[in-house]
Amino acid sequence: MSIRHLYTAGILAPFVYLFTVLIGGRLQPDHAHLSDPVSLLGAPGSAGLAWVVGGWTATGLLYALMGVGLWRDPAGLGRRVAALIVATGLIMAVIALAFPMDPPGAPLSGIGLGHIVLVGASAVLLIAAIILSARRAPSRFERRAGIGGLGLMLAGGIGAGAAAAASVPLVGLFEIVTQTGYHLWLFALAVAGWKRTSARSAPLEVQKRPGQS
Repeated sequence: MSIRHLYTAGILAPFVYLFTVLIGGRLQPDHAHLSDPVSLLGAPGSAGLAWVVGGWTATGLLYALMGVGLWRDPAGLGRRVAALIVATGLIMAVIALAFPMDPPGAPLSGIGLGHIVLVGASAVLLIAAIILSARRAPSRFERRAGIGGLGLMLAGGIGAGAAAAASVPLVGLFEIVTQTGYHLWLFALAVAGWKRTSARSAPLEVQKRPGQS
Protein backbone atom coordinates (compact mmCIF):
# COMPACT_ATOMS: atom_id res chain seq x y z
CA MET A 1 0.00 0.00 0.00
CA SER A 2 1.42 3.40 -0.98
CA ILE A 3 2.03 6.17 1.52
CA ARG A 4 -0.66 8.25 -0.16
CA HIS A 5 -3.20 5.45 0.33
CA LEU A 6 -2.21 5.17 3.98
CA TYR A 7 -2.84 8.88 4.43
CA THR A 8 -6.20 8.42 2.72
CA ALA A 9 -7.11 6.06 5.56
CA GLY A 10 -6.52 8.91 8.02
CA ILE A 11 -8.70 11.24 5.95
CA LEU A 12 -11.56 8.73 6.03
CA ALA A 13 -11.26 7.86 9.73
CA PRO A 14 -13.01 10.88 11.32
CA PHE A 15 -15.91 10.59 8.89
CA VAL A 16 -16.34 6.90 9.75
CA TYR A 17 -16.32 7.83 13.44
CA LEU A 18 -18.81 10.67 13.01
CA PHE A 19 -21.15 8.56 10.90
CA THR A 20 -20.97 5.77 13.49
CA VAL A 21 -21.88 8.13 16.33
CA LEU A 22 -24.75 9.70 14.42
CA ILE A 23 -26.24 6.36 13.38
CA GLY A 24 -25.65 4.93 16.86
CA GLY A 25 -27.54 7.88 18.31
CA ARG A 26 -30.43 7.29 15.93
CA LEU A 27 -30.58 3.63 16.94
CA GLN A 28 -30.69 4.67 20.61
CA PRO A 29 -33.41 7.35 20.83
CA ASP A 30 -32.85 7.75 24.59
CA HIS A 31 -29.19 8.69 24.08
CA ALA A 32 -28.55 12.41 24.62
CA HIS A 33 -25.40 13.53 22.82
CA LEU A 34 -24.93 16.60 25.04
CA SER A 35 -25.33 14.89 28.40
CA ASP A 36 -24.43 11.22 27.89
CA PRO A 37 -20.84 10.03 27.42
CA VAL A 38 -20.14 9.10 23.81
CA SER A 39 -18.77 5.74 24.95
CA LEU A 40 -22.25 4.86 26.24
CA LEU A 41 -23.23 4.11 22.65
CA GLY A 42 -20.96 1.07 22.83
CA ALA A 43 -22.04 -0.18 26.27
CA PRO A 44 -23.13 -3.85 26.49
CA GLY A 45 -26.77 -4.34 25.59
CA SER A 46 -27.07 -1.07 23.69
CA ALA A 47 -29.19 -0.95 20.56
CA GLY A 48 -27.09 -1.10 17.40
CA LEU A 49 -24.08 -2.34 19.36
CA ALA A 50 -22.61 -4.29 16.43
CA TRP A 51 -22.76 -1.17 14.24
CA VAL A 52 -21.03 1.00 16.85
CA VAL A 53 -18.33 -1.58 17.62
CA GLY A 54 -17.66 -2.11 13.92
CA GLY A 55 -17.46 1.61 13.15
CA TRP A 56 -15.20 2.44 16.07
CA THR A 57 -12.93 -0.52 15.37
CA ALA A 58 -12.63 0.60 11.75
CA THR A 59 -11.81 4.15 12.91
CA GLY A 60 -8.96 2.93 15.09
CA LEU A 61 -7.53 0.70 12.38
CA LEU A 62 -7.71 3.51 9.81
CA TYR A 63 -5.74 5.78 12.14
CA ALA A 64 -3.21 3.01 12.71
CA LEU A 65 -2.75 2.73 8.94
CA MET A 66 -2.26 6.49 8.75
CA GLY A 67 0.44 6.16 11.42
CA VAL A 68 2.19 3.60 9.24
CA GLY A 69 2.09 6.16 6.43
CA LEU A 70 3.72 8.73 8.69
CA TRP A 71 6.36 6.17 9.64
CA ARG A 72 7.20 5.55 6.01
CA ASP A 73 7.05 9.22 4.93
CA PRO A 74 10.59 10.67 4.95
CA ALA A 75 9.15 14.19 5.06
CA GLY A 76 6.65 13.42 7.82
CA LEU A 77 6.63 14.13 11.54
CA GLY A 78 9.17 11.52 12.52
CA ARG A 79 8.85 7.93 13.62
CA ARG A 80 8.19 8.67 17.29
CA VAL A 81 5.03 10.60 16.42
CA ALA A 82 4.08 7.92 13.92
CA ALA A 83 4.51 5.16 16.51
CA LEU A 84 2.33 7.04 19.00
CA ILE A 85 -0.42 7.41 16.40
CA VAL A 86 -0.24 3.72 15.46
CA ALA A 87 -0.48 2.79 19.14
CA THR A 88 -3.41 5.13 19.68
CA GLY A 89 -5.29 3.73 16.71
CA LEU A 90 -4.78 0.16 17.90
CA ILE A 91 -5.91 1.08 21.41
CA MET A 92 -9.07 2.63 19.93
CA ALA A 93 -9.82 -0.63 18.15
CA VAL A 94 -9.13 -2.71 21.28
CA ILE A 95 -11.42 -0.51 23.38
CA ALA A 96 -14.23 -0.89 20.86
CA LEU A 97 -13.81 -4.66 20.58
CA ALA A 98 -13.04 -5.74 24.14
CA PHE A 99 -13.31 -2.92 26.68
CA PRO A 100 -16.69 -1.15 26.45
CA MET A 101 -17.93 1.30 29.05
CA ASP A 102 -19.97 -0.18 31.89
CA PRO A 103 -23.73 0.50 31.61
CA PRO A 104 -25.01 3.36 33.80
CA GLY A 105 -25.58 2.34 37.40
CA ALA A 106 -23.63 -0.90 37.08
CA PRO A 107 -20.77 -1.58 39.51
CA LEU A 108 -17.30 -1.07 38.11
CA SER A 109 -16.20 -4.23 36.34
CA GLY A 110 -12.76 -5.34 35.24
CA ILE A 111 -13.70 -4.55 31.66
CA GLY A 112 -15.04 -1.14 32.70
CA LEU A 113 -11.80 -0.43 34.55
CA GLY A 114 -9.87 -1.47 31.47
CA HIS A 115 -11.98 0.95 29.43
CA ILE A 116 -11.06 3.82 31.76
CA VAL A 117 -7.35 2.92 31.74
CA LEU A 118 -7.14 2.52 27.97
CA VAL A 119 -9.06 5.74 27.26
CA GLY A 120 -6.68 7.58 29.58
CA ALA A 121 -3.67 5.95 27.94
CA SER A 122 -4.86 6.94 24.46
CA ALA A 123 -5.33 10.54 25.62
CA VAL A 124 -1.78 10.64 27.01
CA LEU A 125 -0.37 9.16 23.79
CA LEU A 126 -2.23 11.71 21.68
CA ILE A 127 -1.07 14.65 23.78
CA ALA A 128 2.52 13.38 23.63
CA ALA A 129 2.24 12.99 19.84
CA ILE A 130 0.91 16.53 19.44
CA ILE A 131 3.69 18.00 21.60
CA LEU A 132 6.39 16.06 19.73
CA SER A 133 4.89 17.03 16.37
CA ALA A 134 5.24 20.72 17.20
CA ARG A 135 9.01 20.35 16.77
CA ARG A 136 8.87 18.35 13.54
CA ALA A 137 5.79 19.67 11.74
CA PRO A 138 6.76 20.26 8.07
CA SER A 139 4.23 23.07 7.64
CA ARG A 140 2.58 25.90 9.54
CA PHE A 141 -0.78 24.28 8.83
CA GLU A 142 0.23 21.13 10.75
CA ARG A 143 1.66 23.15 13.65
CA ARG A 144 -1.50 25.22 13.95
CA ALA A 145 -3.64 22.09 13.76
CA GLY A 146 -1.63 20.64 16.63
CA ILE A 147 -2.04 23.75 18.77
CA GLY A 148 -5.76 23.90 18.05
CA GLY A 149 -6.26 20.19 18.64
CA LEU A 150 -4.40 20.26 21.95
CA GLY A 151 -6.37 23.33 23.06
CA LEU A 152 -9.69 21.64 22.33
CA MET A 153 -8.61 18.43 24.09
CA LEU A 154 -7.58 20.30 27.23
CA ALA A 155 -10.69 22.47 27.22
CA GLY A 156 -12.93 19.45 26.76
CA GLY A 157 -11.19 17.46 29.49
CA ILE A 158 -11.37 20.31 32.00
CA GLY A 159 -14.98 21.04 31.06
CA ALA A 160 -16.05 17.40 31.39
CA GLY A 161 -14.46 17.15 34.83
CA ALA A 162 -16.09 20.38 35.97
CA ALA A 163 -19.48 19.35 34.60
CA ALA A 164 -19.30 15.98 36.36
CA ALA A 165 -18.23 17.58 39.65
CA ALA A 166 -21.04 20.14 39.48
CA SER A 167 -23.61 17.57 38.28
CA VAL A 168 -24.23 19.64 35.16
CA PRO A 169 -25.56 17.42 32.34
CA LEU A 170 -23.02 18.49 29.76
CA VAL A 171 -20.43 15.73 30.01
CA GLY A 172 -21.29 14.53 26.52
CA LEU A 173 -20.79 18.01 25.07
CA PHE A 174 -17.32 18.36 26.54
CA GLU A 175 -16.38 14.86 25.39
CA ILE A 176 -17.39 15.92 21.89
CA VAL A 177 -15.10 18.95 22.22
CA THR A 178 -12.21 16.71 23.29
CA GLN A 179 -12.77 14.24 20.47
CA THR A 180 -13.17 17.02 17.92
CA GLY A 181 -9.72 18.26 18.92
CA TYR A 182 -7.81 15.09 18.21
CA HIS A 183 -9.87 14.04 15.19
CA LEU A 184 -9.26 17.43 13.56
CA TRP A 185 -5.54 17.21 14.28
CA LEU A 186 -5.23 13.72 12.84
CA PHE A 187 -7.35 14.72 9.85
CA ALA A 188 -5.10 17.74 9.24
CA LEU A 189 -1.98 15.56 9.35
CA ALA A 190 -3.55 13.11 6.91
CA VAL A 191 -4.56 15.84 4.47
CA ALA A 192 -1.14 17.50 4.64
CA GLY A 193 0.61 14.16 4.16
CA TRP A 194 -1.63 13.23 1.24
CA LYS A 195 -0.90 16.53 -0.49
CA ARG A 196 2.82 16.20 0.20
CA THR A 197 3.07 12.68 -1.21
CA SER A 198 0.84 13.59 -4.16
CA ALA A 199 3.18 16.45 -5.03
CA ARG A 200 6.20 14.13 -4.84
CA SER A 201 4.59 11.50 -7.05
CA ALA A 202 3.38 13.95 -9.72
CA PRO A 203 6.76 14.29 -11.52
CA LEU A 204 7.14 10.49 -11.53
CA GLU A 205 3.71 10.06 -13.08
CA VAL A 206 4.65 12.53 -15.84
CA GLN A 207 7.82 10.56 -16.54
CA LYS A 208 5.84 7.31 -16.82
CA ARG A 209 3.29 8.48 -19.39
CA PRO A 210 2.62 5.90 -22.10
CA GLY A 211 4.80 6.37 -25.16
CA GLN A 212 7.62 8.02 -23.22
CA SER A 213 10.90 6.26 -22.67
